[in-house]
Amino acid sequence: MSQKTTSIDLPPPPQERGPKSGKTWLWLVCTVVALSGGIAAGVWLGGRSQDAGDGTGSPEVAEVSQSQAAPEVNQTAVEALLKQAREAISKGDWAKAGDFYRSALESDPDNAEAKASLPLIERRLFEANGTLVVNSEPEGARVVIAGREPMVTPAEIPRLPVGEMILRIEKDGFQPVETVVAIVERETVLVPKIALQPSQGGLELVSEPAGADFRLLRVDGHEPTLVDVGQTPKNFDALDTGVYEARLAIDGWPEQVHRVEIAHGRVAGVSAVFAKGGINIVSDPIGAEVWSRTPRGQMIRRGVTPLTLTDLPPGRHQVEVRYQQWAPIRRTFEVQGNITQDLEFAWERSMVSFTSDPPGAAVYQNKRRIGRGNAVTPFIEEIPEGDYLFEARYPQLASVAKGVYIEGSETNLVDFQLSYGSVSIESEPAGAAVVANGVPVGRTPLKDAVVSPGDYNYLVSLEDHKATTLSGRVEPGGSLTFSTKLIPDTTPKISRDFVNGVGQQMVWFGQLGGWVAATEVTQEVYENQVKYNPSDIKNPKHPVSSVTWYDAARFCQGLSVSEGALGNMPNGYVYRLPTDAEWSVFSGETSLRDEVTSKYQRQRSAQPVASTVPNNFGLYDIRGNVAEWVEDWYSQRILSLAQSEGSITRQDWVGTDRKVLRGGSWLRSTSADLEVAYRRGARPTQKDANDVGFRVVLMPK
Repeated sequence: MSQKTTSIDLPPPPQERGPKSGKTWLWLVCTVVALSGGIAAGVWLGGRSQDAGDGTGSPEVAEVSQSQAAPEVNQTAVEALLKQAREAISKGDWAKAGDFYRSALESDPDNAEAKASLPLIERRLFEANGTLVVNSEPEGARVVIAGREPMVTPAEIPRLPVGEMILRIEKDGFQPVETVVAIVERETVLVPKIALQPSQGGLELVSEPAGADFRLLRVDGHEPTLVDVGQTPKNFDALDTGVYEARLAIDGWPEQVHRVEIAHGRVAGVSAVFAKGGINIVSDPIGAEVWSRTPRGQMIRRGVTPLTLTDLPPGRHQVEVRYQQWAPIRRTFEVQGNITQDLEFAWERSMVSFTSDPPGAAVYQNKRRIGRGNAVTPFIEEIPEGDYLFEARYPQLASVAKGVYIEGSETNLVDFQLSYGSVSIESEPAGAAVVANGVPVGRTPLKDAVVSPGDYNYLVSLEDHKATTLSGRVEPGGSLTFSTKLIPDTTPKISRDFVNGVGQQMVWFGQLGGWVAATEVTQEVYENQVKYNPSDIKNPKHPVSSVTWYDAARFCQGLSVSEGALGNMPNGYVYRLPTDAEWSVFSGETSLRDEVTSKYQRQRSAQPVASTVPNNFGLYDIRGNVAEWVEDWYSQRILSLAQSEGSITRQDWVGTDRKVLRGGSWLRSTSADLEVAYRRGARPTQKDANDVGFRVVLMPK
């Protein structure tokens, strides 16, 4: 039963309006500021945690970190949840924001933003409250809310947390009512008056024999109250819930008193038996079903052995004892007044040994499984003498039926021969997953000793290797053996970092849909690719410098060709220089004190790549070491972007044949040159700038 609620806005007392409103807005502002700080701190801490995992940034350390990484996280889905949470915060919907952050933590338990923000939101929801007014008909019902002491209607319940909660109204003798109410901050929610319905149930009074006199009293009050008198059988359809006492009697027998509780919507039963004799029934084996024939000739089940029956009227009675699929045993006996007889039933039976090839089959007789505790072959079972049809069933194999005659005085053997073969699969390297006809069956080396004869296709797959399919036919009694060598698959996997063929760590950016090199191209990598090093100061670990824009573009083209030939390129991707917009995305957050520049200490040359602290995305030397070529020309659009970000610009460079350079360098020292938004312009043919290099990206064509 559900109830609708109405929200009424009651004005606060005049003397409290000013301070209360001010405190509410002050709390709202403080919460938003704290949340913003928490989110920013969470993102920065997430970066620092990733940085710690990257070590020094060398390829060897990067490979170890990658192999020990946590399970794959769908960062795109997590980022979408975080965005929805921020939007909910901006709209003041704290409960929905909390739900989004919890969902983000379920996908990414280490997400720093969600971990930092969720406690603040929960505190905000905890401290927000409203008032609830509840009335009922009749009054005096208990109002139960989780975490609160029950109150009695009419009730006004203050300081309830904002959000939906379950309200329960209950009163003795009436049906309880549950409803969901929504508490609104600083508002009084009025629940429409709840009309409670009386709680009633039913009662059946019967006796053996019928016609017993009865009195029904209600006894859960201070004094017993008479409800009705009459003779059995009697049905009551609408009794108020509570405790009752039924007193039944037949002339010449003591009165029987039965206490019964009437529950809402349920029919209770009271049965009085006035018997003159009984029987004790035992059987070998125990647990046999006991059936007896009624005066009308119907067979009814009375229970299982050992069993005592005390409700049999005087006269002749027939009892039948049944056990599993065995032939039943019947017996007729005479019941005498005030006498309890002992009856014993036993089956003559033999020991039967059930075996099968392969072992482990379940055995059935007339569709009923035999064997104690769901036993499988081989097992021994006691069975009476006679003709039987048994069936052996084994998973994935065709069942086998066998008819036998069980001798009463001998040990009998029933053996089943099922049609099967075997399959063995090995792979190099081992540990590959094996799927047979769409069903996973294990990992290599795999030995399936029981296989149904027929044709099979096995898909063998291992992470970072190309999958292979094995096919063959299993003959009855035959063995099918496979051995395969899996070929490594060097193709980069979407959403995962990897190391390319020239040793560069490539970092996945879901926002960009591709990878960004963690470091600038070194002299060693550049020289190995183009067989020439234009840098003034030679050092294989320093970033290559004095390289033209065209040289950088040709390097990217050559890298695409060589990596494609090695199978290290995902379909539809190509190496190239980043665009200005892409550079703005992956530049991330870093301090100039962590960069190779001349702002705080004069530098004489560039330094080895990855010798400083990376940014929050794990990229090195973003704002120092060497300035980096990007794809864009220095245009009016670039000028407008730089101006909107507060950077100095050069109007005279617009429309000239100048390409854009991003990031500072070891040679630069002024704050203007080192601002992350600063765009430097240079002709693409310029080759004598010893502080100019580049970084590559791997993006869709």
